[in-house]
Amino acid sequence: MTTELVAELQRRAARLAAVATVQQAISATISLKEAYREIYKAVASVVDAPCFALVIADPASEKFEAHCI
Repeated sequence: MTTELVAELQRRAARLAAVATVQQAISATISLKEAYREIYKAVASVVDAPCFALVIADPASEKFEAHCI
């Protein structure tokens, strides 16, 4: 295996682990705010960015609302 392939497999494994963490958190939570926080933490664990925001579309107002920054 090449080092690029190994690195890609490691990135994919990290993403899958993050998805599993979110699934467990959503199953265990009763609050939508907590679910958003867990999604944010999971994405932060696999995305190489200095910062980002989790925004949710509000169909009633047709706007996006920032839930985690």
